[in-house]
Amino acid sequence: KKTITLSDAYDTKLTAMEVGQAGPTHVNGTGFVNNNPSNFAFPFNGITSFTQQTTRINPNLKPENTRSYEFGFDLRFLDDRVSLDYTYFNSRSKGQIFQVPLALSTGAASEIRNAGEMSSHGHEIVLGLMPVRTDDFSWNFITNFSTLENKVVALADGVDRIDINSGVIVAETGYDYPSILATGYFKDPVTGLDVVLNDPTATYHGMPIMDPTPKIVASTIPDFETSFINKLSYKNLSFSIQVDWRSGGKRFSKSFVETRVRGVGAVTLDRDDDVVLPAMKGRIEDGELIIDGTNDISIKKNVDYYYAIGRWLETEESLQDASFIRLREVSINYDLPRSLLSNIFIKSASIYFTGRNLFLITDSFTDPEVNHSDGRSGNTAGIEVSQIPQTRSIGGGIRIKF
Repeated sequence: KKTITLSDAYDTKLTAMEVGQAGPTHVNGTGFVNNNPSNFAFPFNGITSFTQQTTRINPNLKPENTRSYEFGFDLRFLDDRVSLDYTYFNSRSKGQIFQVPLALSTGAASEIRNAGEMSSHGHEIVLGLMPVRTDDFSWNFITNFSTLENKVVALADGVDRIDINSGVIVAETGYDYPSILATGYFKDPVTGLDVVLNDPTATYHGMPIMDPTPKIVASTIPDFETSFINKLSYKNLSFSIQVDWRSGGKRFSKSFVETRVRGVGAVTLDRDDDVVLPAMKGRIEDGELIIDGTNDISIKKNVDYYYAIGRWLETEESLQDASFIRLREVSINYDLPRSLLSNIFIKSASIYFTGRNLFLITDSFTDPEVNHSDGRSGNTAGIEVSQIPQTRSIGGGIRIKF
């Protein structure tokens, strides 16, 4: 690790850093696993059966390497009543360790190797204000704002895409990391609209034609994240509130598509209405898309419609906007006057009440901050599979210092 830091009286900063990382933990767990061939139950007569894991480890595996630099400044005015802290960061990671697919002729399904190069850069801003400050009363306001762009520069030779989580969250050259891989619908090359099937003899007549080739359809990275923290203090009483706001980014919610197909989601309330989808109509002939004109086919958005658009699979129609506004925390604290404690062994005492996750505003079917892990990856952003939402908590107590 090499660090160079320059600063001057105006609190500007420039930091350069190079760091090596060992990669995922327990990578050596890819050796032998328990095996029960031909449905025999092992151990059998005291003999245990093992077979080779389908994942191999590249013998030339090396630590990941990240080079980064940061530039910023910290400005303070009016006796620290106004402060502004800005940081720009840029990093490039080479030799990132991924599980890369292999040809089955190798006797394995995948190999853990150095297979990635990524670049990331972004901005972080923290603004602090103290609009009011007197002997008895003060008001502090802090807000932070951050953006991030994270791109996959290159993967292993011959590999354009790596599955990160459940075949939905992937790393693909030239796209954001992580990105969402999903099935889409055929588009009219002129208008860009979906194409619905123009075949009165077909069950899915008037419904979108599925493109069988999955592709990157969205990024899980938000456009920005920001928080607002207000703290009001009057003598021994203080009150604080924090609101978080995240804008942008997509996610796939299995809970949403399950309720949609089964007809218990609010989106299915119009299933008995006749609708004409805003689309073009057409058909596939000899592998070619034929456009017949503007859609005028009336359908009902019943179970056949939801089967046509992918049932509970990950498709363009299944993605959710991961934006949200959350009341993260509210707290009230009262410090007992020192005069009440002057003649006893207690140095200080306070009474407090707190509440967390008190409300959430989002267009997502489920909590956008709750993600799913399939046991293979810690990078779970962008996918939810029947997860339990975060809980609201309210509590209080007494703090005593002796």
